[in-house]
Parts: sequence; C-alpha cells; structure tokens
Amino acid sequence: MDEPSKPTLIKEAVFLTKSTLLKVQRSIQDTRFPTPSHSQTEGSDYLFSIAESITPLWVDETLSERSLQLGKVHNLRIATRHLQHIEVRAGSVFSFWNQIGRATRRRGYVDGRQISEGCLVPAIGGGLCQLSNALYDVALKMGADIVERHPHTRVVPGSVAEQGRDATVYWNYLDLRFRPQKDIVLHAELTADSLIVRVSSREAPPQKVNATALIQLTSPPRKTIDVAAHSCQSCGRTSCFRHKTTLPSTLYNENEVRRTAFLLEESWAEFEEYVQSLYQKHDIVCLPLDGRRWKRPHYVWSLPEYTEIHTATLETLRRAYQVRALAEQGAERQTALLTGSKALAKAYARSLTPDITHLCIALPLLPFLWHEGHLGGRTFDVLMTRRSLTELHTDLDAALKRFPERTTLGDFRSPFWLQSAEALALSAARQWVTPHRFLVNRSPHRTLPLEWRLPNATPSPSTGKTILFPGPTVARKGAFEVREAVKRGGWKLRTLGRDLEGEDFWEGILVTRASCADSFWQDIGCVVQPALIEDKPRILLEAMARGIPVIATHECGLPSSNGWYPVEFGDSEMLYEALREVLSLD
Repeated sequence: MDEPSKPTLIKEAVFLTKSTLLKVQRSIQDTRFPTPSHSQTEGSDYLFSIAESITPLWVDETLSERSLQLGKVHNLRIATRHLQHIEVRAGSVFSFWNQIGRATRRRGYVDGRQISEGCLVPAIGGGLCQLSNALYDVALKMGADIVERHPHTRVVPGSVAEQGRDATVYWNYLDLRFRPQKDIVLHAELTADSLIVRVSSREAPPQKVNATALIQLTSPPRKTIDVAAHSCQSCGRTSCFRHKTTLPSTLYNENEVRRTAFLLEESWAEFEEYVQSLYQKHDIVCLPLDGRRWKRPHYVWSLPEYTEIHTATLETLRRAYQVRALAEQGAERQTALLTGSKALAKAYARSLTPDITHLCIALPLLPFLWHEGHLGGRTFDVLMTRRSLTELHTDLDAALKRFPERTTLGDFRSPFWLQSAEALALSAARQWVTPHRFLVNRSPHRTLPLEWRLPNATPSPSTGKTILFPGPTVARKGAFEVREAVKRGGWKLRTLGRDLEGEDFWEGILVTRASCADSFWQDIGCVVQPALIEDKPRILLEAMARGIPVIATHECGLPSSNGWYPVEFGDSEMLYEALREVLSLD
C-alpha cells in the first residue's frame, strides 16, 4: 500500500499559498454569484421524515486523542446551532459554509481533528467534516442534486469515507452544496453520543431511495487510498515538525476523566447534599451570585472549600431588579422570570469548556440550554424543582375548565417553543432528581428520589384551633376551598401570603396575618394547603417537624408518612371533613 510522504515545512508553505489563492478565487465567485442563507421555520406542515443520518460522536477511546475528540464535539455543538429547523426551498442551493459560517476562535470554535496531508492534526473547527458527511448522506438519500462535493484525500478507519459517502470541507474553497427537488426542512442535533441530521418534507416519500445507486451516480471517481490517516500518536514519526509529545495511546475510563458542571439556582438543602456527594475537585459549580456576600440566603450553598465557583452576579441582580416592581401574580412577572432564567443560562454557558462532559442542571435553566445547543454531546441530570411546563399547563388548563370563574388559573402560559425545548431536554436527560413525591410518583422510572430534610424544630403539638394557610391567596394554592371550608366551620384563620384574589376575599372570616416566623405558630391547630401547585412545601415540612397536623394535596409533594392528611384539589367538602377530624370538632 502507498505510504504518505512525510509532512515538511516547505510542503506546508506551498499548501498555505495555494489555499490562500483558492480562498480569494472562491470569495470573488461568491460575490458574483452568491448563494442564499436559509432561515429557521417552525415547520409545522413538514410532517414527513424523508432522510436521516445518525453517526457516533466518540469514535476514539484512547486517552491521547481525547482532547481533540472533545474539541470536535464542541465544534459540532456550535455548528449545529445554525442547522435548527432550516427551511430550504425547492431549487434553492444549500451551501455548508454559507449556512454555518467560518470556524474561528472568536466564534467559540476550538482545536479538533482535521485531515491534512494524510495526517490527523489539530485545527480550529476540526471535526466539522462529520457534519458535512452527514449532510451529504441525507442529500443523497432524498435525491437532491449535488452541486459541489469533495471527497477526503485520506480515509479514517470506520468513517463513511470507506463507502464513498464523505464530503470534506475547508473554508471557503472546499464546500458542500446541493439543491433539493422539493421544499425541505433540515435539522441537526447532538445527543450524548450521536450526531443526528434529519430532513423532513410536506410530502411522504414515494418509496425508499436507493442510496447506493445515488452514490455511484453522484460521487466522482477517485483513486482508492489504502493507507488510513494517522495522528501524532499512531504514525510513529517523531521527527515530523507537527509532532507533539502527548499522552499515551491507552484507553480511558469515562468515570475517571469525566468533568461535571453543576448549574444551580436557588438553594435547596436536599440538592445541597446531593451536589456535595458528587462533587470532585476538577468539577465546577455555577451559582447566580455569592449569597453570603450579597446577603441572599436562598443563594447560599454549602460546598467544599476547594470548589471552583462561577457566578452570574450581574444577570442575577438585573433579574431581581426587574421583578421587584412587578405584581406578585400575573403574566408580566412570569415573563420577567423566564427572561431572567434565559440570561442566567446564557451566562452559565460561557463556563462550559469542551472538557465538561456531564452536567447537573436546575430545571428553570434547562430549556434555554437545550434550545441553544449547549447540552449536545453531553450527558446531564436535572434537578426537578417543579413539574414540567407541559404538565403544568395541562393541569392548569384542566382546572380552569373546571373553575372558569377563577381567572388566575389562566393568567399565564409559557411559549410553545419553550415547552417543547424543555420536554425534549427532559426526555434526553439521564435522570431526574427531586425530593418532591408528586414528581417522583409521576415518573418513578426516570426519577432519583431524595429525602426531604425536615427543619430543626422542637416538636410541640398545639392544642389551638386556629388554621394556618401559607398562601398566597390565589386559586392554584387552594384558597377558594379554604375560604369555603373555614367559613362553613366558623374557624379562625391565619395567613402568610398576600391577598392576590382581592382585598375582600376573606370577608366573613376571622382572619389574622402572621408577622414573624415564631409568632405565627402560636395557637395553630393545623396547617392547610389544598394546592394544585406547590413546589416548595417548606412551611408544611416545618409543621410536620413541630408535630402539627398538615392537610394538603398530593401535589404538594410531601413525604410518605403519617404526619399529614391528603385531600383533593377543588374538593371543599373533603377539606371541610378533614378539618373537622383534625380539629376534633363533631
């Protein structure tokens, strides 16, 4: 078999000169005859999948090649952001470089593997040929006209080049261009271990396309090269000017080299213990801000002293400022919170270096990280602080249909794209982590259950008859059922939250408002929270720790124990009977 010649500085200089001239020539051609740039579409009417390519990301398990493998996946992660539901009209030319843009460090690209003169060498944007190969593959499968395609000069073992289904690209003179015969939508994404490129159309394919025949027709003849491309670790030429002393070519253990980033939000004691149990010295933790310095207790996480912490202080303070002036309830506030989570996710993403291969993510950040492509090529777990947006809206819609007069049940719905992004990300997650029993019971096979941490409180069961409602006074917290049951029983009520359903909501009821954490437990006979949505049942957990009876719905996510009494959301009769039993009133 033919042995490739040894690379030299002279050959490299000749190559750079030729490539520069070819780049100038292509720039002139593109100025005279520009190709279009294609935009995103929702693609709701592109219902039929007509072509698909799935290729593995991690094809080399040697420790010496790991850094370039990580770089390749990172480069693919950036490039696929420009191929999210791209609509290409029939007869219009798709150009790889026009759509992706130039791979530069300024745009976030890093060193990956690139074939040059028969060698696998580090290069900015290296690894993008896996994407061009996949695009060429789906172009053949859907029967597109191949306008421009260049095969690799060397074959990487196990690659599609062995079957002649490859398309190399090199900015800007080696391009992949094709022209579909029908309107299509292109979509590229990374899973934890694969690159997936799909093509969908408005029309179902008449029959399966003979991909082999298409390859024979569209691939120009080329000399078969038996020698596979070598890297510096496998070619044995230590005197080559490209050679660098690197790690040995031994297989690596993913559990030993995996670096994790913990992308956290509000501190939960349960999640704090979970993070502490997993954190290793080479991991990083992203926090909204330094909770101790800024005196924000809900952002204080107890972590090892050696923890590498990244913060997004400016984004967090901006979110707090924007939300402070808004009403406690309503669409405007929820929109501002989503905008703040998006900014926080974007700030965290800047800390995700290519060597971070696993993430532990707070749920509010998840859809934004997924939508921007930062989760591709990585495994991740999700800290579930609430039910999914899709489930949340479904439950609210059902409740609003049942109680149409309770308008606050329908005052906000998140955008469909956000719901969709979160649902896709949750389905791709390795596992969900939560102490919330309602969430655990909804998806027991996907969820790692944690135990709620009860606060330190001296048990002192009260013999009082006052009912504590944590609130706030809003329909989703069960305020209407509480009002009806308490009024019917003539009991006294103490509230914690704000009156969001009107100032006269508790008219006819003897109600007091708690002023401080210690005084509001005085004379409390039970705590009631018949909520449809309750993500953080901290007051209920404290009542249980104090030995005070709790009446709540399963949606509150309380632990499986005898310390509370279950009721159904919207059932005031059931709540009334539970109150009678708990308060020992016949």
